[in-house]
Amino acid sequence: MQVLYRVTLFLRLILLFFQRNEDDNRSDNDQRIVGGEEAAIHNYPYQSYLVLYRGNETYQCGGSIISYFHILTAAHCLERIDYVIVRIGSNQAFEGGTTYRSSQLITHQDYNSRTFEADIAIIRVSRRMVLDGINSARISIPRQNYYPLNNTEMAISGWGATGEGEPTTTTMRATTVNVHSITYCQQRFGNTLVTNRSFCAGPLEGGRDTCQGDSGGPGKNVANNVQIGVVSNGFGCARPNSPGIYTNVGSFTNWIRVNTGGMVTFADPEDYENNIDYNIDSITTDKLK
Repeated sequence: MQVLYRVTLFLRLILLFFQRNEDDNRSDNDQRIVGGEEAAIHNYPYQSYLVLYRGNETYQCGGSIISYFHILTAAHCLERIDYVIVRIGSNQAFEGGTTYRSSQLITHQDYNSRTFEADIAIIRVSRRMVLDGINSARISIPRQNYYPLNNTEMAISGWGATGEGEPTTTTMRATTVNVHSITYCQQRFGNTLVTNRSFCAGPLEGGRDTCQGDSGGPGKNVANNVQIGVVSNGFGCARPNSPGIYTNVGSFTNWIRVNTGGMVTFADPEDYENNIDYNIDSITTDKLK
């Protein structure tokens, strides 16, 4: 089976990022992150919408606000990209909120485009983002070596496709999925696609998932304001016995700290009291780096 990137190529003109045309006034009532619902931005104020420019082509990804100058996203979103326009503070893809242009694109040095290892990247914007704390706000990241426990509930959000072969949305959608053990994920996908720096999440019966266009978006621990995952890849969208695969943010905390100049907000340790498993099967903490 072929692993599907969750990036979407736009066939729209670049102008559509700034102004919706008549084709975008169609009803979105049935369009959503797979299995999700329309979401208000104040419930997901850390979410950002990214338009990625490569020559005359544009692509869509998601991201999260981790500092006044930085957006966290997936490394595969930035492959051969010239620059990025970031929209924050709106649940609409093409209007509202505020837009910022990238000044620097930072991809993790270990990123592997075949296996999606270290599928994480940072976008620095050219000016300080204005965050009102209601519709736009930073999300915290976990301390180094954090790995989510089996069955951790995670919120996912974005403007991705409604399902395989379906269009992307113009209004943000959201749903929740539960994290699976690394044992299950590696049995299902192998230890190349799922390593100790990634995890999988989603109902085994299918029906809820991220899809094309959601890449790079955040997976937030429902119990707190901490981002534990970055949307990475998967086999199809919302298929039974095929959960989505996410980059584990806690495996890259030190890298994020270095590449943001320490501007990010780190999780309160109390958020993780009795909720960290450093003995995930045979994995030890010195390997979770």
